[in-house]
Amino acid sequence: MTENESQFVLNWAKRIKDINYLGGKCSNCGISDPFVLTFHHNKGKEFQIQSQIRWSILEEELKKCIALCSNCHCEEHRKISRNGNAKEKLLKKLNITKCSICGYSGKNYASLLFHHTEKENKKFIINDFITRKKKITIEDFLEELTKCIVICSNCHKKLHVNVNKFEKLKVEIYNKVDSYKEESIPLNEEKIRKMMESGMKQSEICAELNVVKSTIGTIVKRLRDRKLIPEATKIDSNSICAFCKNKFVKTKKHVKFCSKKCANESRSKKPEKEVLKSLLSQMSMAKVGEKFGVSRISVWNWCKSYEI
Repeated sequence: MTENESQFVLNWAKRIKDINYLGGKCSNCGISDPFVLTFHHNKGKEFQIQSQIRWSILEEELKKCIALCSNCHCEEHRKISRNGNAKEKLLKKLNITKCSICGYSGKNYASLLFHHTEKENKKFIINDFITRKKKITIEDFLEELTKCIVICSNCHKKLHVNVNKFEKLKVEIYNKVDSYKEESIPLNEEKIRKMMESGMKQSEICAELNVVKSTIGTIVKRLRDRKLIPEATKIDSNSICAFCKNKFVKTKKHVKFCSKKCANESRSKKPEKEVLKSLLSQMSMAKVGEKFGVSRISVWNWCKSYEI
């Protein structure tokens, strides 16, 4: 078994262990398919249930959850809002009331989704039009709609799960569920909190406790989410603004401008389409970005807007 397959087995084994802990089936409809089951918090949520977290830590969070299938979970979170009403209105106008694969209709339209049948031809998600997240013309929307089918959230989950790989490793996965053991004693979060408060860096805590950085990073993030330790403050007083070239104090790693004004001014430097095409024929996106004082991603967005 390859390293990738071993990780796949471990992740699924922990997920199935979580599901079994909550009864192994949807609390509403009783479906027991592990591909579609998810975790719904009915008490105070501290963090999302993920297979990358140690099971002994997950167990405490699972006590606040119930298992729901994806359809029931969508319907549970259905909100009376403009976006939800717009989606419902669109589906009614299209005369679509059920999943095109399994026929599920549900108690409301929240579980019905638009799925692109050909991913390579996908220009945008239909939800961007419904929520007005992007400026999309009616013509473009109607064209994109022809590439989609409406399916329920459960069927959508199954389409995006590597079922063949699961079936291939099914025996190993369920053996792992029965034999799963944590290799070491869980770390003491209170001890790590005190070490952080004393001024120790994460790298120093890793060396002290002999664990990898990702382990400490996960615990520190959880402590920050619960407001038990303050957010990290990264300060660099020697940063140079990408637009005005003045020095400024950087509080976050990704910040490139000293003010919103400079950030907005940098965007206004977008060149004409032909000029941009000419520059890209001579240099990389990164070099073009340096020329205009913007990031490579900004240049990529220019190209996208010009359809280059």
